[in-house]
Amino acid sequence: MNREELLKKLAEYSGLRRELAVLLSEKTELEEAKRLIEKSTPRRIYRFLGPLAVEITMDEAKQYLDERLEILELRIKKIEELMKALREELKGKIPAIVS
Repeated sequence: MNREELLKKLAEYSGLRRELAVLLSEKTELEEAKRLIEKSTPRRIYRFLGPLAVEITMDEAKQYLDERLEILELRIKKIEELMKALREELKGKIPAIVS
């Protein structure tokens, strides 16, 4: 692997790390929102659909959050797999990211 290819792989790895950090942050926020909904008494909840706010039930809100969390989990898993593959590919070439 030449220097240019190595730099591309490192840039790709760095981008994946940033994306993973964003997804983990979003996951934490959704989990917190879900906990708040589960602990709260029934109240009006609105989901924004474009410029419209649509009232939904507590169960619909929980279901929506569960679906979003499931999607995030899949994306996180995919990124972790890509990062692992890159680490394996770069193993021995860049010891700092392989540890």
